Amino acid sequence: MTIKLKKHKYNVISIQEKKLKEFLTYLGEILSEIPALEINTMVVEEITGDNFIPWEVYRDIYPISRKYLAEKGIHKSLGDRYLALRSQLELEYALLLTDPSSEFYELSAVRENYPILKNPNINIDEIETKLPSPMKSGISSEIIEVQMLLHNSRFLSSLRKLGELKKALDYRNQTLQKNPEKNPGITDIIFAQTVIQLNGNIINRYAQEIFDHPQKDLLLKTHQTSVETGQKQWLKFLRFIVDVFQRLIN
Repeated sequence: MTIKLKKHKYNVISIQEKKLKEFLTYLGEILSEIPALEINTMVVEEITGDNFIPWEVYRDIYPISRKYLAEKGIHKSLGDRYLALRSQLELEYALLLTDPSSEFYELSAVRENYPILKNPNINIDEIETKLPSPMKSGISSEIIEVQMLLHNSRFLSSLRKLGELKKALDYRNQTLQKNPEKNPGITDIIFAQTVIQLNGNIINRYAQEIFDHPQKDLLLKTHQTSVETGQKQWLKFLRFIVDVFQRLIN
């Protein structure tokens, strides 16, 4: 009877330790996404309520190439922007493969010559992709690798941003198909971007188009308000994380 009680107690402790370990792992993934606050200001013609579904976004960006864009009838003025999304997706994966702290780290990848790491603006059609394909049917090693990739918080964070940009491009493409003479550079670009890092560095970027925009002052004021609001929320979240760790330690 005593042995059973001890065993039961041991199992409870093991379960608690396992849950604590899983929570700390999840917390670590969250912390990896908040080393900096990034605020982007874009002008869009429509705000959709679509949910972020990683598999769908990855599947939609993966096949992009000049041939693919031509087959899909994408407006020529937007081609380079679509290709830039595909290049960024490739770059994010290459960075995971060559990062020793990543679960996808491969010594062979480090030894290989990765053109996109040396030149992020390289023509994506001229290099062999390293990304696992989501296009195969059934269960395959590549499909399993895609599923694993889509559980990586660092990759997901980048994929979410790429998905938002593609959504804006898709809407712009539809507009241009209906009205080919409409200026393609008004509503699908980031006018202003502010990045605030934990070490105190602040980076501001402004697209040249914002200085010619009729609502320039309003855009800049809106962006500044967003930065101030975002910074307050970011600091509150950081304090919450610190409080959680202090409670775990105590």
